Amino acid sequence: GQATVVNDCFNNKKEFALALKVKDWNGILGNKKSPEDHIRMGRELSDYAKRAGMKGIMHSDELPDYGIDLEETNNITNKLKCKKGDAFILIFGKEKKVRNAIELVIERINTQGVPKEVRKVTPENFTRYLRPMPGASRMYPETDIAPLKVNNIKILKPKTLDQREKDLPLNKEESKQLVNKNLDKQFSVLNQKYDLPKLISRILLHTLPQLKEEGKNIVNSDLEKVLDLFEKGKIVKEGISNALIQSSNNEDIQINSGNIEKEVKEYIENLVEEKVEFIKERGMGAVGALMGPVMSEFKGKMDGGDINKLLMEKIKEII
Repeated sequence: GQATVVNDCFNNKKEFALALKVKDWNGILGNKKSPEDHIRMGRELSDYAKRAGMKGIMHSDELPDYGIDLEETNNITNKLKCKKGDAFILIFGKEKKVRNAIELVIERINTQGVPKEVRKVTPENFTRYLRPMPGASRMYPETDIAPLKVNNIKILKPKTLDQREKDLPLNKEESKQLVNKNLDKQFSVLNQKYDLPKLISRILLHTLPQLKEEGKNIVNSDLEKVLDLFEKGKIVKEGISNALIQSSNNEDIQINSGNIEKEVKEYIENLVEEKVEFIKERGMGAVGALMGPVMSEFKGKMDGGDINKLLMEKIKEII
């Protein structure tokens, strides 16, 4: 049916009012005196009106009541030309909201069969409308806010996951891991500052998660402090994990002395002199056995590859 403006049916009502005649629905809408097993369609339609921002609806099955007297009820009945078996829906409020709500009510009344929607179960084992199914039907404008006209606005289209992966100077697997964990932005900021893509990737993907499992809370300032020291040659790759822990605990980070290579050479020289017979017996096979004590002494202070190179050079002098 067609909704009708019924403001002239009331004595003192100032809000905009629309009424809708519903043929042969008398008693179907229901009221407080309805039997417990009666499915009150008034509640059903009220739930739909709430979707447009209304608090609910009024209807002929429960009037006169709620501040509307018998004379006003009869005025609406007469204006809508309701017959004995007919009913009417009444909605008050701001005009735009009321018109949107009445359209939703009409749509529900005209729906044949079971509507496709999400419903909730009540304690009485009935169901009530909750929200529409996902889709275009859920897209409706805000009724209280006027449309805002926009011109010449450039919308920054977000990059796809593939595009974000291709932007990283790493292999496909590392790039994919960083993007999937949403670490690519942090990686890019750090790499722009330090230009150490492989190292930064390893720290973000492996070192930090491992330290987190150990209960260590490493923040970005810790990371930058340690990378600054690495860039200056104060710590080596093997010492990064310990340096991050020390920084997070507000401890002094143990850095290399300027003579670290000299210290390592002296240590190796003493070790080789002590193990000279063992080296002559094993030859270059002694390198592996002797790397242990050297690395134990200088772990995190000098790169393991450099230590290995110094040890091999010293052993070659003997054999």
